[in-house]
Amino acid sequence: MVQCRVLIVDDEEDTRELLSASLSREGMFTQTAKNGKEALTFIDNSFDVLVTDIVMPEMDGISLLQETTNQELQIVKIVITSFADKENVKAALNAGADYLIEKPFNGSQLKSVIDNLYDSEFYTSRNDPSNRLLSNIFQRRLMSLPITETEKRIVSLIVRGASNETISIALGISHQTVKNRVSLIFRKLGISSRQEIFAILFPV
Repeated sequence: MVQCRVLIVDDEEDTRELLSASLSREGMFTQTAKNGKEALTFIDNSFDVLVTDIVMPEMDGISLLQETTNQELQIVKIVITSFADKENVKAALNAGADYLIEKPFNGSQLKSVIDNLYDSEFYTSRNDPSNRLLSNIFQRRLMSLPITETEKRIVSLIVRGASNETISIALGISHQTVKNRVSLIFRKLGISSRQEIFAILFPV
């Protein structure tokens, strides 16, 4: 069982309490905050994991992520979102989210995600004083996919909300080539839509 300190930030009191209670039963220390502004009053490197919603009053989750980056906090950042909300997904990844968890989910699923993230290799890296920056968990999962390097670049752009046209311009290839590559990626991964890519990269 992973023993760690988790900060849960969500403007819905029921959600905060349910997740906190569930993780506490598993032996984790939990602290809660109703928005990013409150979280910043006590967040520091004593916390191992930040779990935050995006849409909150006073300070949203994206601003909170950006502030943790500005403060160089060595903390795993898990963002609560909907994979269908491309703009928020894009904003979260660009703001430094390490992992996305899709609504709805329960405390047991969140615990499973935290346990999987805190394998021995990652935990050692996180606590190495010489390692000032966390390895990006999203990039690790992306690199493990059974696809070519070019296809990985396409997937990286897809999850950040890029259209086929944008991908075409970014990679310097034709629009039709992008369409063909995306179809090939789908076949290799056994999926049929862009949204399913998120379930592969961020399983619960």
